[in-house]
Amino acid sequence: TPQIGTITPASGTGQKETPQIFATTYIDGDGWQNIQYVYFLINTSSSSNSNCLYVYYNQNTNLLYLRNDANTAWSGGYAPGSNNIIENSYAKLNCLSTSINGSGTALTVNWSVVIKAPLTGTNNTYLYVKDDVNAYVNWTQKGTWDISNQTPSVGTITPSSGVSTPDQTVNFTTTYSD
Repeated sequence: TPQIGTITPASGTGQKETPQIFATTYIDGDGWQNIQYVYFLINTSSSSNSNCLYVYYNQNTNLLYLRNDANTAWSGGYAPGSNNIIENSYAKLNCLSTSINGSGTALTVNWSVVIKAPLTGTNNTYLYVKDDVNAYVNWTQKGTWDISNQTPSVGTITPSSGVSTPDQTVNFTTTYSD
């Protein structure tokens, strides 16, 4: 039976719309070439795979995929290192910066992802692995990942006070920050 290894970083905080590399490892005692699929999920739960980052790598075809928002179809089918970006409303997978390394019994996938604004807050990271004879390890939580979202603030208004007469044009300048 294959095994789930590690994820690096296991836990932490990232910024929305900022590239992040997650290094995940998967083990098969029969050799890394016997691993068929590996999955990586960032979401609040492993039982709901919609509206999140949900990606997989097919080792037999050397192709990467990203699940759509509704969890009804896979997008992509591009090789690691190819000049492609696969995205849904919650995340992007950069195939060019995603790399694969197999050695001995371990398969390492360096997922290059960007989390978009709708996936802010604290989420869990999960891994899943399946080998060529359909033995698998189901979703296993390996850590948490927080995408911070700062609260916007109201700035100034100029003029901040004054008097005007009816039908007189008054220009106000307002500022806001996020």
